[in-house]
Amino acid sequence: MARQSIAAPLLSTDVSPTNYHIYDKKIWSRKALCFFLASVTIITTVGLLTFGAHFTCWVLRGGQNYSERIGVDKAEIVESEQGVVAADDARCSEIGVSMLRQGGHAVDAAVSTALCVGVVNPVGSGIGGGAFMIVRSSSTSKTQAYDMRETAPGAASQQHG
Repeated sequence: MARQSIAAPLLSTDVSPTNYHIYDKKIWSRKALCFFLASVTIITTVGLLTFGAHFTCWVLRGGQNYSERIGVDKAEIVESEQGVVAADDARCSEIGVSMLRQGGHAVDAAVSTALCVGVVNPVGSGIGGGAFMIVRSSSTSKTQAYDMRETAPGAASQQHG
């Protein structure tokens, strides 16, 4: 059996007097990493507990009404006798509204809004994107909803696109 040094009394350790400083640095770097991760976890937890009440979308509250569950403020609700345009960018909504103010109809507003979204958010619009549309006829007072999500044809395959 080999003679053990006093610095490394266990057989399985790789600590000798020549590489003891490397072993010591590894321990300290592991301790620093653990301390850093613990600090980030504590700061994140305290931040979520402190400011989490301001972000109502994080926690869905109970209730049957959709607006109660997501925390919609009354200031966010828009009502109009003439029409409403909504887009994921306020500038595009304004362009759609300007089409309505100039005497255009809902399709004019939808096309101009979609073109704007294609410019300001090209990843969220274009070929392959789906849509939903609700159209109300002013002459018949009939409302129709259109689901225009992307759906592949039944005969589609890898060979026949």
